[in-house]
Amino acid sequence: MTKIRMLLIACVICGLSIGGFLTGRVSAQQSRGEETTDFQFPSSWGAFKAMAPRAGGFVYVFEAVDGSIRTVDVSFGNPKGGYYLGPIHVTHRSATLP
Repeated sequence: MTKIRMLLIACVICGLSIGGFLTGRVSAQQSRGEETTDFQFPSSWGAFKAMAPRAGGFVYVFEAVDGSIRTVDVSFGNPKGGYYLGPIHVTHRSATLP
């Protein structure tokens, strides 16, 4: 009776171990839902280069083919909830180098 009890306990422990391992693998492979933003930036602004946090929101940085750099302030605190676009700053590079 003792051998059967030990075999039963060993099978239960092995089954739980394998089941727990497979459950962890399945949950790790599930993709998280993606959340899209309400903002659309024109492709003429160039390539998205960086996003930096700042007090009250974020700053998005774009660099165009001609070298101009745009920074877009996205802030918290919209009265209707969510984010709102702040000022857009454009920095142009000169055509001639010194």
